[in-house]
Amino acid sequence: MIACITIGHAYKGENAGASYEGHQEVAMIRRYVAALRGRLMELGWAVTVSDKNRYSADKAAADAMGATVYVNAHINAGMGGKDSQRGEIFYDYQTSQQNGIALATTVARHLDDALPFAVLAKRCRPDTNGVARDGDYSEAYGCISGVRAVALCTEPFFLDGAHREELRTDATLDLIGALIAEGIDQWQRARSAK
Repeated sequence: MIACITIGHAYKGENAGASYEGHQEVAMIRRYVAALRGRLMELGWAVTVSDKNRYSADKAAADAMGATVYVNAHINAGMGGKDSQRGEIFYDYQTSQQNGIALATTVARHLDDALPFAVLAKRCRPDTNGVARDGDYSEAYGCISGVRAVALCTEPFFLDGAHREELRTDATLDLIGALIAEGIDQWQRARSAK
């Protein structure tokens, strides 16, 4: 069982990605990815974490290793400071029911059960109309397309949504990472049992 994890935006520098109220996306991703890596390793997975390469290089490396799962990890902004919050776990629209759909659903369920808002598994696909940030979620698709492993783009919450103060704590980020790991492992064990 091999998991390859990419820290979203990190190859562009520590201040890349979203920021809100003085909190940087990359720093918080690093925290939850450390917990994700640690828990997966406890569960018997081999894990690599990348933060230096473009996504295409990370996907190629995952393919070379024969990765079981590829995760591109994020915590973007997009709620505009509203009193709402959500989490999104994206899977490739071409995937099968037992692969990406099942993996995203299992991870989303683990997070949804523990966090005070909905975490949804969402399909992403190539851009269909030239409009950025619409219902095709092509930005997430670009993060995970073209890799042979079963791939997810994780967006467990948004920096500028409700509950952000409690979500940005080390304890909650550690919990998020551990829950993603538990979901990945549960999916793999169910798939192996068939």
